[in-house]
Amino acid sequence: MNNNILEQSTSGSEKRASTRTLEADPQYFGVYINMARHNVFQIINALTHKFSKQIENAKPINDDENIANDYLINIGKGTDKSPTIIEVLNPAHPLHRLYGEHVFRALKRYLPLVTIFEVPSINTEDIIKDTDDILPVLFQDLYEFITLLFYELVKFRDAYTHALALDEQGNIVPRKIDLHPNLRHYFEHLFYKAPDYTLRRFRSTQEKIAHGFHEKDFALLKAHNLYQDPHSNELTTQGLFFFTTLFLEQKYAYQFLKRFNGFKNETIQPFKATLRVFTAFTVKLPNDKLASDHPGQSFLLDMLNELNKIPQSLFKHLTPKDQEMFERINDEALTNILKNTDEASFKDVDDLLGKMAPLIRREDRFPYFALWFLEQTKAFNHIRFQISIGKIAYSPYDKTIIGETSPRIIKFDIHGFGSLAEFSDEDTLLTTLKRQLPAGSPHASLTFSQYAPHYHIKNNKIGILVDYPSGDRPLSNITQQPDGKIKVNHIKPTAFISINELPKLVVLALLGTNKDNKPIGNDIERLIRSFITKFKNQLFHLAPLTKIKNGLTFSPETFTRRMDKDKMVKGRIPKSELAKREEYKIYLEKRKAVLQGTTDLKLNVNQLPTKIQNYLLNIDEVSDEKSIHLRIKTMIKEVEYRLKKIDRNKLPKVGDIATYIARDMLDMVADVRTKSRITSAYYSQIQRALAYFALDKTRLIDLCDELGLFNHQTGHVFLIREIFLNNHHILGVYREYLTKKQNWIDQNLIVKIQERGKRLTKYILPTNRPLPYKMKQSINKGFEFNAWLQHKSTMPIDLPTTLFDESLTSLLKKTIAQKLGIASKSEDKFGRLLDRLLKQDTQPFYKFERIYRKPFSQEEPEPFNILKLTHTALKQRFGKPAEVNEKIIRHHQRKDQIVRLMCEHLFKNNSELAFEGEFLLENLHPASRNNPLDAPMVFEQTIPHTHKKIVAQDSNKWIQEVKKTNNRNKAWYRWTLKDFGTFRKIIHDRRLPALVNSITGDEIDFDLVQFELAAYDRARETIFDQLFLLEQFIADKDMSYIKQHKAIERMQDGKGFDEVQFNTYADWLSDKGLLTPDEINGLKEIRNRFSHNQWPGISKLGIQPISQEQQSAFVTHLNIKGWVNEHHTPLAMFMEKLVINWVSKAIT
Repeated sequence: MNNNILEQSTSGSEKRASTRTLEADPQYFGVYINMARHNVFQIINALTHKFSKQIENAKPINDDENIANDYLINIGKGTDKSPTIIEVLNPAHPLHRLYGEHVFRALKRYLPLVTIFEVPSINTEDIIKDTDDILPVLFQDLYEFITLLFYELVKFRDAYTHALALDEQGNIVPRKIDLHPNLRHYFEHLFYKAPDYTLRRFRSTQEKIAHGFHEKDFALLKAHNLYQDPHSNELTTQGLFFFTTLFLEQKYAYQFLKRFNGFKNETIQPFKATLRVFTAFTVKLPNDKLASDHPGQSFLLDMLNELNKIPQSLFKHLTPKDQEMFERINDEALTNILKNTDEASFKDVDDLLGKMAPLIRREDRFPYFALWFLEQTKAFNHIRFQISIGKIAYSPYDKTIIGETSPRIIKFDIHGFGSLAEFSDEDTLLTTLKRQLPAGSPHASLTFSQYAPHYHIKNNKIGILVDYPSGDRPLSNITQQPDGKIKVNHIKPTAFISINELPKLVVLALLGTNKDNKPIGNDIERLIRSFITKFKNQLFHLAPLTKIKNGLTFSPETFTRRMDKDKMVKGRIPKSELAKREEYKIYLEKRKAVLQGTTDLKLNVNQLPTKIQNYLLNIDEVSDEKSIHLRIKTMIKEVEYRLKKIDRNKLPKVGDIATYIARDMLDMVADVRTKSRITSAYYSQIQRALAYFALDKTRLIDLCDELGLFNHQTGHVFLIREIFLNNHHILGVYREYLTKKQNWIDQNLIVKIQERGKRLTKYILPTNRPLPYKMKQSINKGFEFNAWLQHKSTMPIDLPTTLFDESLTSLLKKTIAQKLGIASKSEDKFGRLLDRLLKQDTQPFYKFERIYRKPFSQEEPEPFNILKLTHTALKQRFGKPAEVNEKIIRHHQRKDQIVRLMCEHLFKNNSELAFEGEFLLENLHPASRNNPLDAPMVFEQTIPHTHKKIVAQDSNKWIQEVKKTNNRNKAWYRWTLKDFGTFRKIIHDRRLPALVNSITGDEIDFDLVQFELAAYDRARETIFDQLFLLEQFIADKDMSYIKQHKAIERMQDGKGFDEVQFNTYADWLSDKGLLTPDEINGLKEIRNRFSHNQWPGISKLGIQPISQEQQSAFVTHLNIKGWVNEHHTPLAMFMEKLVINWVSKAIT
């Protein structure tokens, strides 16, 4: 994107001081500490809004200074104040057990510094991942630290926002540089933890920053001390830097620090490392969700950006030189931009941070793309996909466990079927659910504890609903039971479809037309209906199956199903095992051929469930002895695997350990009555006590006692108190638990026997010793085919993976013949046909050389041409992992080709997404000179509460000028497809509603908006410099007035802070008649709005809005260098000049 216009905005304002110091420029700190305090205010209110429906007393705060309420209440100085949502983090809070962890998770997203209160992750690579699992947190320390930290932030803000502070005797109070001693431990811990956190945070999201950093690069940090001496609470300048950046967004933290010596040199790694560490814990502000004016455009751009990235499975096996292509910005560009941040705009820094994110795919988004595409193109009229809407909760109730009564809530999953757009309105959906309850129900307070509609993909399958009555919205049904409890009844899917079949569905929907030249969607629906009807009529009843079975003749008559022994064989598979497998396959295929040949079977054999296949083919289940053998051996291998991980120091997270032990404790209970006592409430308590083992050891033992788990006859078969008593941390418990389990298996499930002169190991289930109930059930239950059949008849059907193959291959062959004039072979399958249709079009990076290490080789691996190796040769040379990884890469490649087809369809059917030329994957990569992402694009967004639309686009005149260069200078376009991220980011700016209301017309040019915001960021420093100058002048001129006014203020409102408020100076200006009331109110308006990163009301300042004529002239001359500076004065510069003039008038 062309930044010429942003550069022009610099010369219209006086040049700012390029270097700042704490002593000379306290107001510079004030600018950013004001911003920091307001950021925390926004975060607290965002959390309050999120949990307001679950926590009745959660009320938003109405002033920035109220972020300190919790601390003031705790020390007895806030009797007139209300607690914030942060109070729920207090372990003593009555709702802490219900919502403490949920509030923490939400807070962690916005305020990363709280991660240091997570119980140290055993596997440090996983610290910054967020899961729904139990999350061990030092809540007491967190609560005490963060409430005091917010209080100190308010105190620092007051100290650096005002020029003068006076104590009760009228003496000048030195500016605050001390930090409360109770914060020191964790404050220093944050700083010294920052290098490790920096590497992990940026490695997962911004690899260019982490690339090349080593521990030695952070050695320079040893020269930075947070405190002036080991026994002082006074911060150094670096300490105040670090404190401030904890609450700033990353782009503002960079801008703040780059004014100081020690943060300017970006030419060597240690200085880069220092800057990264000081911005490691920067905040991420919550953004309101905006409904896109053009969802199809957003969807297309998402797909194009994904095609421009490389799958991680491929990236990690490229040469270092090829990997550089995906790091987006070279070292020279990085250095030039960051080294000159003094003169760069906030937009420059923001762009830079975005460009540092590597172009690597870390997840497979194809299922989402495919489902959204099928939904938006209305490919099917009578098929709806399953949506997971969220979790619904009703009022807490009291539950007594080990003598303690605490609140508990019940949550239920809510599902629906349809499009994501149908479930976008949370309030409407909640009203619909509540209507299902009887009048006067005590559960009228139902709320969504989690609301995030998404496609419900589970176990690589998604449910579909066929032929649901039109007009109705398929949604989970809520009923109130006679005992007053709530029950949620889900609508069952008609069938499940594997997400691996979505590529086939998309291709059928895109290319298919039936014999009547109509879209093939109806034919697909008929195919699914037909299969389901045949399946249910023929396969869910024993009589027709028995008839088919009795009409078949096999030789041998029966044989036993082989168990897959892959997990039981180490290294290469023995020849004897391979021979047995091959023999088994031959027998199986022969029997399948016999079955397929019968006229009674109306379905493909391979489309039958395995158990039905086995029944019809007379394949016996594995004997109980073999089944027991496998189950016990699997248990042994899992324990051995986990113990080896401990020995190799490759350890799971604390939450994962707690979950594993809790689940295994449940599985190892001997008596069904004991097991039934372990309800979800008890299970949650056990899991939590394990996660917080160091704090909750006694509680954990009490829970086990109350449930009788230490009784080996009816409770847990090997659990003893000493496992908990002998250890002080969860890792010790984990190791000892696994060792005990290993010993129990050896002593109870294994016997050594002598047979034919050999000592053999036999696996048994003894009848004279207590065994886990689950183990006994799985063996004693056996398999009863008729019961399974009856159960299966009530369940959704798994559509076979071959259901669409015949239609798909036929369609592709027909399309290839029509478009390319090529006849396909009968054996050609989906992948080869698709590749042929698209003329082998693919992104170039799929053809790059690979690097794989040979098994057991110490040699440095050499790159090789992947196109010259067959799958077999690859496996022989580099082992099975390489073969498996290349298969994954080929799947990505095929799905990319299908995404190309989806993009082409959107381009063709949407005039606003017009694309000139042929759309090819070979042009979609970071180094491409003809990348579709460089094509000009128009972006639009309606701004809430304004009814105005901002539009980002190049003028037709400019587009024609660029085209004259034969596309050699596509970079000259200001707005291209790849700039959507910039557009989307800025439309969330909280200054935007007031700014667009300062511009006449309903359609606002985005470049003008961007220009005005850049000017605002630059004006801020000058405005605060001038206001500080004014306060200092008045204090020097009339200190007696200031002291008298401050004394009166203390008596009237009893406020305890020493800082002289701006109102005092305003009153002096008024009393002396130096400024008019309008001028004084104008100073207050500008000061207050700029302090909170808000846009001032220009009508209060006498500034005229930007007219449509001015906007038109701006857009017309945008690309003429120098024109904007000479002919367009940004609104913020008018504000800056007003402040300069008013201050000059007052002090002259």
